[in-house]
Amino acid sequence: MNALRMQVVLDPAFWALHSLSLLSLPHEHVPSSLSNIAVQLSADQREFNGLVSVAFVPALLADEPSASMDVFLAALSQLQPADFRQRYLRRLGHYTSTVPALMLDSVVEYAKALQALPLLAAPTTQQLALAHALLQDPVILQARLLAHIKFMWNHALAVEWTHVAATLAAVVAAQQPYMLVDSQLQAVLRARINANSQSATNSLSRQEDTSTVYVQPFPYKLMAPVWMWADQNMWVAVADQDQQATARSRPVSRMELLARLNAIADDTRLKILALLSDGQELAAQTQ
Repeated sequence: MNALRMQVVLDPAFWALHSLSLLSLPHEHVPSSLSNIAVQLSADQREFNGLVSVAFVPALLADEPSASMDVFLAALSQLQPADFRQRYLRRLGHYTSTVPALMLDSVVEYAKALQALPLLAAPTTQQLALAHALLQDPVILQARLLAHIKFMWNHALAVEWTHVAATLAAVVAAQQPYMLVDSQLQAVLRARINANSQSATNSLSRQEDTSTVYVQPFPYKLMAPVWMWADQNMWVAVADQDQQATARSRPVSRMELLARLNAIADDTRLKILALLSDGQELAAQTQ
C-alpha cells in the first residue's frame, strides 16, 4: 500500500475555519489565546458561529492551500450561489450515501450527513433546523457565511494568525508530516480515501495517489485531530506537541529558579521568594 501523500501547510483559511469551531467549544476547552476573542462576541455572533462550526465548514473549505485570506475570500465570492450550495451538498456526500437533492428536500437526510461529519461537536436540533432553513436560499446562505468569516477574520483572527504563522514556521519548513500524523490517524485517512474512490454513489472519482492530505499544525491543545474532505483533497488539523504548554508534574526547584533569574536575583533573594511561595504567614521584626 502506498504511503499517503501529505504536506504540512500554514493555511490561513483552514486555520480560521477550525478556529471558529474552537471558539464554539465550552469555555474550558477554548485555547487561552482564543478565549479573549470568544468573550468579545455578541450573543448573536456566538450563535451563528456555533451554527457555522457544526454545519457549514465543508461549504467554506478550499480544495488547496490559499496564498492569503484575501485570495480565499475572493474565490468564495466568485462562486455563483447555486454552485456554492451544490458544492457544499456534494462534499457532504463524502460522509453519507445520500444524494444532494435528498439532503436539500429532507431535513432527516440532511441531519444524517451533518451527524457523520468528523467535527468537534454535533448540531443540536435547533441548529439543524436553522441550517436546513438557511440551505433553502443559496444567495442568503453564501452571503451570510462570507460576511461572518470576513468579520471574524478582520476583527479578531487576523492578529492571532500573525502570531500562529510565526510560531509554526519552523514546523512547516521541516516538512515532517509523519511526525504530526500518527499511524492510527494515517490508517483512518487512507481508509476514507479508498472508500470514496471505490464508492459507486460518489460523483467524484479519485485514487489514493491523486489525493493530498494537507496537514495544518495548531499551537494549541486540541481535543482530537480533525480531518475533513474538500473536493479532491483532505485537510487535517493536528496539535504540534512541541508548541503546547504542558503542566508540570513537580514544583519549580530553587536551582531552576536560580538558573532563570540569575541575572536579576542573588541566592539570598531566592531564599526569600521560596519562603513566600510556601504559603505560610511570615513575620519579621526589625530593630
